[in-house]
Amino acid sequence: MNYKNVAFLCLTLFSANAYADCTGTSPIDRQLSLAEESAASIQSETGLLDYLNAMPQNSPLRAFSDEAMASFVASLRFNERGLTSFSTIEMERELTLGQAYDVLSLLGAQRSARRLPIPIQEERDSEIIKMLSPRCEDHHYSYQCVGTGTCKTSASSICTPKC
Repeated sequence: MNYKNVAFLCLTLFSANAYADCTGTSPIDRQLSLAEESAASIQSETGLLDYLNAMPQNSPLRAFSDEAMASFVASLRFNERGLTSFSTIEMERELTLGQAYDVLSLLGAQRSARRLPIPIQEERDSEIIKMLSPRCEDHHYSYQCVGTGTCKTSASSICTPKC
């Protein structure tokens, strides 16, 4: 057995053991979550500033009013691992579920769109809900990251697994 096979086997076993107490979580689900996070345009506070300075005309953030975008951006919290928490208030007030999904995709947090209390208004909203099956490491709605590995109750916030 070559070292690539051994590495893959170790990764698979580690992933399975790390999430063994989570019903329905598989190593594939974890890999999908990691892929979503690594594909994010914004992964840090510096990345956020860079994105805002060069924000494209078709940016999902432009779906917000100027005031709501400023409030949402101000709510974003990062640590050395990435996004830790954010407020959902502005998304709930101003965006469709599809728009919220697109905004959260910029941050690698699109999976948390399924937890938002936004009514389904469009066919795309229904498709997103179907696509986003729950995973054990899903983001925690009504919690905010207050320290490494510590999520605290906070209305209209989401605490991510990177807390």
